[in-house]
Amino acid sequence: FILLFADGSMFFVGMLLTAVAVCAARWFTEQGWRPVSAVGSTIGILLVIVSATPVPLWVYGVWLGVCVSALILSTRNTIDASNQIVARVHRTLLVLTAGLSLLLCFLELPYRGKPKISVSPGAVIYIVGDSISAGIGSKEQNWPEVLADSTRLKIVNLARAGATAQTAFAQAERIPRRQSLVIVEIGGNDLFGGTKSDGFEKSLDALLARLRSDGHRIVMFELPLPPFCNALGRVQRDAAHRHGVTLIPKRSLTSVFGVSDSTLDGLHLTQAGHDALAEEVKGMLQLSE
Repeated sequence: FILLFADGSMFFVGMLLTAVAVCAARWFTEQGWRPVSAVGSTIGILLVIVSATPVPLWVYGVWLGVCVSALILSTRNTIDASNQIVARVHRTLLVLTAGLSLLLCFLELPYRGKPKISVSPGAVIYIVGDSISAGIGSKEQNWPEVLADSTRLKIVNLARAGATAQTAFAQAERIPRRQSLVIVEIGGNDLFGGTKSDGFEKSLDALLARLRSDGHRIVMFELPLPPFCNALGRVQRDAAHRHGVTLIPKRSLTSVFGVSDSTLDGLHLTQAGHDALAEEVKGMLQLSE
């Protein structure tokens, strides 16, 4: 259930529930049904907010203002039918509630799709990351090693346990070949270490700029986000857009965390977790001639 928030699924559930509940309140004339609509829309709004989907704050503000305004008019004991202005405003707010909810879902959908990553047979793939990719010193074979064995691709794992966006810059400088494929899995330690969004933005921007300066193709895991951590997700998406980075949706990582016995402590991967993540990435690779 928690992972449904982390992977963004609850954003869509909340949007749909809010739109349906707000609009339904208009037609539920029985007094007993109106509180049900109010509770449903409130739950929907809370689900959207807690989902931590990195939509700009002003967009959240506009959507929330429209929803609340429509709900207030919908749950009034009476709406003066002779007041055409009020009735027209009410209808407009209902349309806006449904329209904005659907539009925001539509705009979020591209961040759910898994990319297709073309790789030539002789290519070298470099991994820049933290303990999710490096492991934590146990005997497990980490996912880049599992992926290399299953695809026979050459994969150089530069990841280091405890790495942040700032310290990962040193990993980027160790890539000797230009115009390579680089998979970036970074940000978890920034997230749980309390790095401020502006500091994360500066470090991530420098890291991606360094990789782009050597002409690398960059693929980056999007961070699963706990509630109210939208800012780091917005930073990551904005940086990906600026530097032409392909994002792997956050549901890819959360799906691995949801595998039975996939983690040692809820975060660091067991062998089952590394195997699952290797399969997840393998499914995105397309070997070209």
